[in-house]
Amino acid sequence: MASVDSSSGDGNNGLAKLSLSTAGFSYAGSELIRWSDTIGCHCERSRSVCSLTVFAYPRHRRSGKRERRVIRWQIGGFQDAKECQLHLLAALKSVGNSAGAPPVEPDGACPSVTWPKPCLILLNPRSGSGKAYDLFLRHVNPILADADFPYQLVVTRSLDHVRELSTSVPIDSVSGIVIVSGDGLVYEVVNSLLNRPDAEAAVRSIPIGVVPAGSGNAVVSSLLNYLGEFHPDNLIQHAALSLVKHRPDSLINLDVGVIQTPTNTDRPLHCVLSVTWGLIADVDAESERFRILGGARFGLLLTKKCLAGIKRYRGRLSYLPADPANQLIDSLPNFDQPVPTSWTVLERDFYTIGALLMSHLAEDFFPVTDWQPDDGLWRLFCVYPCSRSQFLRGFTGAAKGRLEGDSIEVIRARAFRLEPLTPGGHMMIDGEPMSYGPVQGWVMPGKVRVLMSGKCQDMPAGDK
Repeated sequence: MASVDSSSGDGNNGLAKLSLSTAGFSYAGSELIRWSDTIGCHCERSRSVCSLTVFAYPRHRRSGKRERRVIRWQIGGFQDAKECQLHLLAALKSVGNSAGAPPVEPDGACPSVTWPKPCLILLNPRSGSGKAYDLFLRHVNPILADADFPYQLVVTRSLDHVRELSTSVPIDSVSGIVIVSGDGLVYEVVNSLLNRPDAEAAVRSIPIGVVPAGSGNAVVSSLLNYLGEFHPDNLIQHAALSLVKHRPDSLINLDVGVIQTPTNTDRPLHCVLSVTWGLIADVDAESERFRILGGARFGLLLTKKCLAGIKRYRGRLSYLPADPANQLIDSLPNFDQPVPTSWTVLERDFYTIGALLMSHLAEDFFPVTDWQPDDGLWRLFCVYPCSRSQFLRGFTGAAKGRLEGDSIEVIRARAFRLEPLTPGGHMMIDGEPMSYGPVQGWVMPGKVRVLMSGKCQDMPAGDK
């Protein structure tokens, strides 16, 4: 904790000692606090001392994790401290915008710095290993308090409860819905918003936030990796920090997949993560009984299946390649019709196929290195039959973003159709079970907004 004493002087002394720059700010010659590390400040008054307390989360030089720092400056008068607080909050709010920070003048007027509306936080107490509420209290709530982030917390009772809340919340009553759970609850909220009668207005007016408390946490891992904020040992804190540092006018736009089966062409499903078949889907589905183990359950089942011998699945994968000649599409032929001649068709044996809209399939599985949140593309992650040693080497490399050998391929596509030819097995959508059989999908680019803002940056050069 750093302290700087100053006298109140003529009533403007506190504000005169506040210095803003393109990189950060300081008070009365103290150390520079970077904009990208700061989430809020409080003005406090005791009997004889007024102080301005700043909450910052700089990166640890070695580990890269963000760690909480509290910097307190003692200022002679309460009015001086309040003026400093208002200017700092206004500057923090404008960082990354073209306007830059407001001018720091002793009598300058400050724009509003309050959050417009509270967020609705949906917490699933049974997600992951069942510790979501404890994780929220220990790691998330302190960050929300530091940032004066307003919210209404609802501990969900069931999936029907989540759907009811997501479909009934008035679009002008909240600034977003924050999900404290795993990938499955993100899927439920997105589908609920897109199934509302006012779906178009809802997805533009109600952005979503994600704080990881599940087993896989692939959605938030992908988003944090894109922002340069991914840290496997501090995922929940980094997600909470990215949430409170978002700027309402520059949110991330996120692709949504439209998924059809022969029985739901009139009411398709929507996904934000993946559709999987074969080994990955089997591991996801069959490890449910080991939820108490958290993310370790995936590795346990994968190891078991490798030792027992990986099952081969015969299937037909058709896709529209992602080249400039193929534009975005918003519909697909019925399942009783062949795919267009511009599509590529593969009929062969597979170990697994994952149609991915994210860079990660789990916190520790990162097969897509060129991911953009709104590029309108699927990445078709295909694993072909091979020797056990080739599979282990290739799968381990793919988990770290390296594609080695001929047994693993990632295909960029605008749309796909997957037809299982081997009877029996599992298919999963965003980690949730779906009917086993033919499936096809295309992408709605940037359909939902996420309560995170573009890659971390400080105030634009030239703005003071």
